Amino acid sequence: MRNSCLLFIGLLFGITLSAQVGINTTTPDASASLDIESTNSGILIPRMTEAQKNTIAAPATGLLIYQTDGTDPGFYFYNGTAWDYLTANGAKEINDLSDGNTSYNSLFLGDGIAASATAGSNSNIAIGDIALRRLTDGDFNVAIGPGASENIRTGSNNISIGLSAMSRNRTGNDNIGIGNYSGLNSDIAASGNIFIGTWAGFNEFSGSNKLYIENSAAGPTAALIYGEFDNNFLRVNGTLEVNDQLQVGNYSFPTTDGAAGEVLTTNGTGTLSWQSTTSPLIAFRATASAYQPILGNTTAILQFDTETFDLQNNYDPTTYTFTVPEDGLYRINTVLRTSSNTQYVFFDVRINGSIYAESNDLSPFVVFDTLAELNTNDLVTLYITTTNASSAGVFSNIYTNHSYIEIMKID
Repeated sequence: MRNSCLLFIGLLFGITLSAQVGINTTTPDASASLDIESTNSGILIPRMTEAQKNTIAAPATGLLIYQTDGTDPGFYFYNGTAWDYLTANGAKEINDLSDGNTSYNSLFLGDGIAASATAGSNSNIAIGDIALRRLTDGDFNVAIGPGASENIRTGSNNISIGLSAMSRNRTGNDNIGIGNYSGLNSDIAASGNIFIGTWAGFNEFSGSNKLYIENSAAGPTAALIYGEFDNNFLRVNGTLEVNDQLQVGNYSFPTTDGAAGEVLTTNGTGTLSWQSTTSPLIAFRATASAYQPILGNTTAILQFDTETFDLQNNYDPTTYTFTVPEDGLYRINTVLRTSSNTQYVFFDVRINGSIYAESNDLSPFVVFDTLAELNTNDLVTLYITTTNASSAGVFSNIYTNHSYIEIMKID
C-alpha cells in the first residue's frame, strides 16, 4: 500500500513538472498542454443549465461550458465581459457581422454603412457598401445598392435602389430613385421627386416634385417622360401610341374640356381645338335706309347700312364691309334698283379692294349672283359705277325698297 501511494505521488509530481500531458499517447504534441488521443470516444466539456452557468463566480476569460437548455442550447465561452454563443456556421445574428447591425429598429448590412446613425433614426433599411453612410436622425429610409442615399442625414421616407441612387440628397423627404445613378445630383433638400431608370433625373439639381422616366441623363425636354407634380404637368418627349393606332406627336391640346358634341380639330400646324360637328351658319342681309344718289361718271361704294340679319356679326354697316370669319366658299348675291334706264350701270364685287367679279346692265333693275372662295379676314365690298357722257349731274338713285345685299357661307 505504501508503495502504491509513493507511485501516485510520483506520478503527480511528474505531471506537475512536465510541460505536457498525454492521454493514450506517450508523445504529446509539443504545442499542446494536454494531448488526448482516441479513435472511439471524445471529450466531454462540463454540461449545465443556463441558470447554473450564470451562477459561476468570476468566470475566467475563455472559460468554456455546454448549456443544455434555454433558447439557444450549445457551447458558450466567457469573453471577459459576457457569455458568447458558439454557432456551428459562424455568426448567430447580423450584429455578429463586422459589416452589419440592427440598431434603432433599423437594418444595416454593408461596409461603412450608417456609421453615424443615432437613436433619433428609426426603421431604416440599408444594404450595400456606404449606403445611408451619413444617416443621423432620418426615419423610414430604404437604400439598396452601394452608395445609395449615402448622404442622407435627416431626410425621411426616401427609397433609393441602385448604385449611388439619390446619393447627394441630405434632408429631403419622400423621394424615390430606382436605377443606377438615378437622381444622383438631386438637391440636398429636394423632396417629392420620382426618378425611374438608369441616370434618370441625373441633372435635376434643384427641383422638387419632379418626375423622370428615362435611361439617360436627358433633361426635361428630352427625357422619355417628364412631369411636375405641383403643376399637374406631364410631357412625353416621343411618340405616344394607343392600341398601335393613334400617334400623337408635337401637338398642343386644349386645356379645357369641349362642349357636348364637339370634336378636336387641327389648324394644320399642331394646334388642336374643340369645334362643333355642325358649323354655325354664316349669313347676313343688309339694305339701305335711304336713297343713295349716284353722280354720272362716278364710282361709289354701295351704302347698305341697315342689317336685316347678321348671324355671326361679320358685317359692318358703317363701313359697308363684310369681314370673312373663316375660310370657305361663299355666295354673294345682290339686287339693285336704280332710277335710270338710259345709261350703263356697272356693278362689281371687290375683295380686299380688288375687283373680283362685275356685271353691267342697261336695265334699271340689276340682279347679281356669284360664288367666291374666301380666306379668313378677307374684306368684301360692293361698288357701283355709272356712265353719262353728256352730264356730270345726278344720274340715278338707289331705291331703298328694292335693293339689298346677301352673303352666305355655303361650304
